[in-house]
Amino acid sequence: MDDLIEFVWIHSASHPDGFTLDLTTKTSVTSGIVAAYEETQNSFGKESLRKVITHSLSHESIVGGWFNTTDSNYYFDSSIVFSDTSLAEAITFARENHQLAIYDLTHDSTITITYPVSYLLLQP
Repeated sequence: MDDLIEFVWIHSASHPDGFTLDLTTKTSVTSGIVAAYEETQNSFGKESLRKVITHSLSHESIVGGWFNTTDSNYYFDSSIVFSDTSLAEAITFARENHQLAIYDLTHDSTITITYPVSYLLLQP
């Protein structure tokens, strides 16, 4: 596990604008729509990688990372990649996991997730 943590940490340093990585092949994912799991939300810094990687290995083995310029933290997520034709499914997953956005790797664009007012009223 420590070797994998170090690999992802080094990978993130060489990809300051963000990355999506398949842990089984240790290669970048370059197409599809990426959504993060709620369980690893707000994981930042090297100390959070054990939790993110453990979750990822028990799910799709996909880890994403991105630098937040607002708080100067590098965030890591356990993620899932949907096909380019599965936007609706990716949005549903994102809503179920309370995500603010998903990322379209194929078109290099962030997709903001909107929520119906009825959904927002039901949240604590």
